[in-house]
Amino acid sequence: MSKSPQKTSSRSRTPDGRLETTLAWITGLVGALVVLAVLAVVIVDGMGADEPARLVAREIDRRVTPGGVVVDVELRNLGGRPAGDVEVQGLSATHLQDEAAATTPYVAGRSRRQVALVFEADPGQPSLTVRGWTEP
Repeated sequence: MSKSPQKTSSRSRTPDGRLETTLAWITGLVGALVVLAVLAVVIVDGMGADEPARLVAREIDRRVTPGGVVVDVELRNLGGRPAGDVEVQGLSATHLQDEAAATTPYVAGRSRRQVALVFEADPGQPSLTVRGWTEP
């Protein structure tokens, strides 16, 4: 009579399977934490959706071109609702008559959009104003 070879499990290092059970619990706990984090983000995001559009403008870059000084402006909508036909105006700090304006068709809630204002000469630190928008 020959003895049959003993089978060893590659999953468990202990005879009673404690390592396998512990790994299953850890995996389940990590999965539950991920689901809770996603739910928290969705709930917090949904709570601010009725907040009206709140737009701010700031200069992010400038460059000199043959047509004038181009000032890149970032529009940020800090509110939850979108804004349409957003008009931005820039007034030169160095040349009183030099002003520039741009309109962008849409800025979603809690997002950013970029526009460019072209001045005839170096505007110094231009005064940037969001003149108005519509509610789409």
